[in-house]
Amino acid sequence: MRVTNLESWDLAGDFDRMAEQIESLMERQRNLIRDISHELRSPLARLNLAVELARSGKGKELSRNLDMIERESHQLEELVEQMLTLSLLESEQGKGETTEVRVTELLSKIISDVDFEAARRDAHVRLVDESEAVIRGSHRYIRSAFENVIRNAAYYTAPGTEVGVSVRELAEGGCGSVVVSVHDHGPGVPEGQLKEIFEPFRRVGHSRDRRSGGVGLGLSIAKRIVDFYGGAIEAVNAPDGGLCVNLSLPNAFEETQKRTKSPS
Repeated sequence: MRVTNLESWDLAGDFDRMAEQIESLMERQRNLIRDISHELRSPLARLNLAVELARSGKGKELSRNLDMIERESHQLEELVEQMLTLSLLESEQGKGETTEVRVTELLSKIISDVDFEAARRDAHVRLVDESEAVIRGSHRYIRSAFENVIRNAAYYTAPGTEVGVSVRELAEGGCGSVVVSVHDHGPGVPEGQLKEIFEPFRRVGHSRDRRSGGVGLGLSIAKRIVDFYGGAIEAVNAPDGGLCVNLSLPNAFEETQKRTKSPS
């Protein structure tokens, strides 16, 4: 078969783009491994110190050191679990694990748990708007995306305030989508760094650093999951203060209705 010059240029261009994608993927993996190594050092160092202190401590001092060991162990456990989730998403394993997910029903369960925990800080989480929206995907992944965003909002919202969660359906160009919005009343994020909060281990602003809690993977995992299912996620500073995170996913409601009404 004879190959024209134009086809040769197209083929060469495809190879260049493929090489760039592979290089970009490898660079992301190198950065992730570097960041993981950095994140593991701190809790491991604190664990080693706490163990040494516990060996020589007594009474209240021993109890305080044991509490520190427990906290750091939980943080390491959380970090490892989220890293495994991120790794699965990066390799696209589990993509076929799809089912119908009723958004409001799932959010209600998550909100109930997070609101109970947030009450200790005199904060609350409420579902302020809902719909009968249905999406398709892994129940585990979708729950993880919603829960990570809601927990992040509950953590940073100011004491005495409420995190509002809403669900709405949009139809654009014949393609429907479900948008879940999570609005806290915390310090917000500098405008130039709004996209950075979805990168692994990226903490921005003085009030959103490592010392304030979390392992820096929750929002990154949420973004990977939303991207995984052809959706989009964005963060904006709300006009009345705080941060609003919007998660948009394809709406499966119409497809579900058709299957329900079709003759067996």
